[in-house]
Amino acid sequence: MKKNFSYQFNVRNCRMDKKGEAPIELTVSICRKRVVIQLPYRTKPETFKQKRPPQELVDYLDAERIKIRQIVSDSTQMGITLTATSFRDYFRAGGVKSYMVSDLLCDFLKMKKSSKVSQQLFHKYEFVSEIFQHIIGQDKEVEHITNDDVRRFVGYVETKYMNSTAVSYYSMLKGIIRYAMDNGRIIISPLQKVKIARKPSKIDYLTEEEIDKIRKVKLDTDSLNKIRDCALFQISSGLAYCDCVELTEYDLQEKEGTHYISKLRHKTGTPFFAVVLPDGVDI
Repeated sequence: MKKNFSYQFNVRNCRMDKKGEAPIELTVSICRKRVVIQLPYRTKPETFKQKRPPQELVDYLDAERIKIRQIVSDSTQMGITLTATSFRDYFRAGGVKSYMVSDLLCDFLKMKKSSKVSQQLFHKYEFVSEIFQHIIGQDKEVEHITNDDVRRFVGYVETKYMNSTAVSYYSMLKGIIRYAMDNGRIIISPLQKVKIARKPSKIDYLTEEEIDKIRKVKLDTDSLNKIRDCALFQISSGLAYCDCVELTEYDLQEKEGTHYISKLRHKTGTPFFAVVLPDGVDI
């Protein structure tokens, strides 16, 4: 391994920022294949090339050398054949270790949180992660996730939840698996030939007579009257309850005699445009 493995640290002038500093780069060569890893430590090129650089820089490079030797040693003991690409992955991960389902779900949720999805959607991803982890176990290696594991998840959500919810949860699981594939953690997709058929939903619409009964019903408390009014406003605008309760008087707009509301949906954060019928405007 030693004959086919080499590395060096470098700081390039062309990478300097306005302060005259550039990142330290680690170049690793294994069997004539090379990768360059940018390290977080920044310094001036002339400082890096000094015969006696600052002690802080010396200590940092010594710590990186220890990490490099540890990866080579661990991979040899575990019978892992290092390539330039796998070394880079191990180095970034902090060493040679198995990437477990718990690691995948933690990384995926961190990614989702940083992408600023709505809190409600993030909680759904958390819930789906908990279900998947419960079914296949948190100590299973990600590369060993199988088609049967995915089928067990699908069978569970189809049994426990309504069709629309099961479809939504499976879609989220597919996002987790694709994240693992995009990051090289899974080579062969375990999603092949696993589907949940979306069943058509039966919707019973209110009749004009039923709406009129709701409008005229006498209720005992102000809170119940507000709920009744909210329901009538939903009928007049088509908005979900969670979107209705967030409305203010300034959200209702008017143009050329048409009243409308244009905002972001509470659940998904996507924009919507809803025309409000006269009954809704009166409310």
